[in-house]
Amino acid sequence: MFIMFLFDILSMVGQVLFAPFKYTDMLWVVIPLFVSLTLIELYFGRYTSEELGWNSALSNSMLLAFVGLNLFQRIFDKNKPWFSFPWSKFFVASLLFVIGLVFLYMNFYHKLPKRLAFTLFSVLPVNMIAYFAVVLVYTSIPFNLITFISWLILLGMLWGFFQIIHHFEQKVRDAF
Repeated sequence: MFIMFLFDILSMVGQVLFAPFKYTDMLWVVIPLFVSLTLIELYFGRYTSEELGWNSALSNSMLLAFVGLNLFQRIFDKNKPWFSFPWSKFFVASLLFVIGLVFLYMNFYHKLPKRLAFTLFSVLPVNMIAYFAVVLVYTSIPFNLITFISWLILLGMLWGFFQIIHHFEQKVRDAF
């Protein structure tokens, strides 16, 4: 039973990871997420004396709201007949949009401690939350415990990957 559970999780990791290759219309959202994630991670790995600022945390929370809006567009463009409306996908898009707006408010007014805000709203967790929502809306992958665990595994794998890259990346200290 446990082996089947692990197999289901590993299978779902693959489905979530490779979803953009099966559902290519999501590439318009996924490519900018991936490029910004990679460039920002490489930047902060290279310039270790810099830290995320409130402006970046604010921008990252706006990203969640904007991706939520894109997901609404996807839902309403693809589902004209209301009798078959995908309420679960609408819930995911609504949740992402509302979370983005709440985080936008919290970051704009500095409602959280700086260290917590800069960790929660750094590019990796924000882009992975956005990616996860995109996968749930653009595909037929269900949102359940196996999918959630798979997302956490992917988040951990990506974090580990960037930690390895940062280890080999040439560090630069600002002269100022």
